[in-house]
Amino acid sequence: MSNKEQNLASMEMTEKNRPEKLWKGWTDEELDFIEKNYGKISTLEIANHLGRSISGIYRRALYLGLAKTKREYSSEDILFLRNNRNTMKIETIAKRLGRSKVSIRQKVRKLGIKKQKINK
Repeated sequence: MSNKEQNLASMEMTEKNRPEKLWKGWTDEELDFIEKNYGKISTLEIANHLGRSISGIYRRALYLGLAKTKREYSSEDILFLRNNRNTMKIETIAKRLGRSKVSIRQKVRKLGIKKQKINK
């Protein structure tokens, strides 16, 4: 069994073993919407439309074979970083973009975005 097959099998097993209160199954309509729109509109828009979390959409897209394991930053994500680095905490930016704090810190550093000190 390949790594991808093992990952998919373990993902399915995890979802089946979760208590129903914590896990809401995916409808055919939701899966169709993800398949038709993933990569065309933002993950945030898909999440909002379906009433799901960004990470849930990403995991389902990965399961469906739609997502790369390493997500690229969109031009909108980068603009959001540049516009909000001085006014938002890394944790808040990470939640808004559906990414980890480490990923945000690495991207900010790579882009050379510095948090400007405000003189009082």
